[in-house]
Amino acid sequence: MDSHMSAHDKLAKAKRIIESLQGDVDRAIASNALFTRCAFKNDINNAVNNTMVAHGFTRVRESLYVDLVVALMRIRGGEPRDDDATLPAVMKLLSDKDVQAALREDARKRRLTRPHVYLGKPDPKIESIIEESRRKSAEKSADEVVRKIRSAIRTWPRHENDEIVKKLCKLRNKHVAHSTLDPSPHGVRYSDLTLVLSKTIPIVEKLLVNVTGVQINFSESGKIWQTRAGYFWRHVAKGPFETRVARSMATRRKRGGRATARID
Repeated sequence: MDSHMSAHDKLAKAKRIIESLQGDVDRAIASNALFTRCAFKNDINNAVNNTMVAHGFTRVRESLYVDLVVALMRIRGGEPRDDDATLPAVMKLLSDKDVQAALREDARKRRLTRPHVYLGKPDPKIESIIEESRRKSAEKSADEVVRKIRSAIRTWPRHENDEIVKKLCKLRNKHVAHSTLDPSPHGVRYSDLTLVLSKTIPIVEKLLVNVTGVQINFSESGKIWQTRAGYFWRHVAKGPFETRVARSMATRRKRGGRATARID
């Protein structure tokens, strides 16, 4: 399908993919913040331990972990296919020399459309000098955009062939997206997920600013979600939650039996 598309259509598709990747990175950041806060802080674990909400909490915590895996794999993907919205797919599109030429022209026009203000009296000669300066600046900026994208493409194979990403693919394929009887461990640790996320964020940021012209600071998003996660889980930890002992005693009383602390 992509082979029959024009360079401008391929560039437009690359932009749509990159915008989709922005949402996936936001999702990964949010899931990571929420999981980290509830998995590694004692307040929430102590609050729910031996209570009637413990099992539900465990499932929520596991779901956040799985959601982080899913978000990362939506970004990193596997072998690029025409209908994928992944990093491999967008790198394949941008590797096309004609697409790079279209990107250069797009970046040049984008720079020229930036508003400028001249506060002096109208002077055709000065305005001509300003326009020539803007034109040269736009040409230089467009060249820099293409240079940065080519640099990202050159270094991409190192990221694409990362052993941790391969383990993530195995985890997704055999334990998340599908259910198999393969007993071999996937070998993915939580620290691996955060490492992949930290390596992925700068790549997506570079694509966003150079291909779409959108400046995103995901480190700020991370701080915001850490604050949100802390606020959310602190309120969850306040409880109070009915303990399993209290629940058992209440059930026995309702049935007319003896109220004991034993849990069957």
